[in-house]
Amino acid sequence: MGSEAAYDAIARKHPEGCFFVSCDLDPSTKIGKAAGRVSRDHRFEMSIQEQAAALMANGLSFSSREPQINVFATFAAFFEASRARGSSSGAISAT
Repeated sequence: MGSEAAYDAIARKHPEGCFFVSCDLDPSTKIGKAAGRVSRDHRFEMSIQEQAAALMANGLSFSSREPQINVFATFAAFFEASRARGSSSGAISAT
C-alpha cells in the first residue's frame, strides 16, 4: 500500500480526525484523494507559503485532545531554499 492509498483509507474511516495542509501540491504529494474525503474545514490550501503551512499543521496538532492525523504536504526542497536564504522553518507536530 502506498502513501496515497494509506491516507485515503484513514480519511475514509476517520474523516473527523484528519486534517490536510497543502501547498498547491496535492497531485505530487498524493494527498488530494484523501483531502477530498474530509470536510472543507479540515483541509487547507496554503499556496506557496510552506513555512506558514508547517506552523498551521503544528497548531492543528494542539487543537484537540482527541486522536487525529495532521498531514502537511510539500517538498523538502522548499525548506532547503528557505534555510539557504537564512529563514527558519516551523516545527511539525502530530498527535
